[in-house]
Amino acid sequence: GPMHKRIQDLIKAEIPDVFGTKILDIGCGLGNYSALFNKATYVGFDLDPRYISEARTKFAQANRTFDVGDAVSPPRFSQTFNRMFSVGLYHHLSDEDTINSIKSITPLISKGGSLLVFDAVYPKGYNPAGYFLRRIDRGKYVRTFPAYEKLLQDNFKLTYINYHTAGVLDFVAYKINV
Repeated sequence: GPMHKRIQDLIKAEIPDVFGTKILDIGCGLGNYSALFNKATYVGFDLDPRYISEARTKFAQANRTFDVGDAVSPPRFSQTFNRMFSVGLYHHLSDEDTINSIKSITPLISKGGSLLVFDAVYPKGYNPAGYFLRRIDRGKYVRTFPAYEKLLQDNFKLTYINYHTAGVLDFVAYKINV
């Protein structure tokens, strides 16, 4: 839908698909965003082994790897990554687990690299459909934009944090540079 198209465009603008770039997708789900990367080295991990199996089948390519792993206690990697991103993960995690996840992931970012996150938020204004869809979301921790902003700014140095609307669904995008 419009939200995922907008997120794809933002990812493409921020993360170059060039040889030598190493990308980590945290909570990659079915691996759909791996299709944006045909040259860069892409590693995705997710807690659900069924999603990883599907991603390996659907997006198999020499530059792409998919593994089972927990975002709060991420797998051990023998490499660092130039760019990391996550889409739609942190509204499934409590504030404490969100902070712990980000703190455990950022040491894997190579110098000059960044973490880019897109996540669900409640609408700012009158948007009954968007509010309803967020209320019935499987994620138990959908936040308002101000609550998300405070949570992050109290714990991290953000490069930016932005609120986006795409169709009826709203989302937050933020970036942490190393």
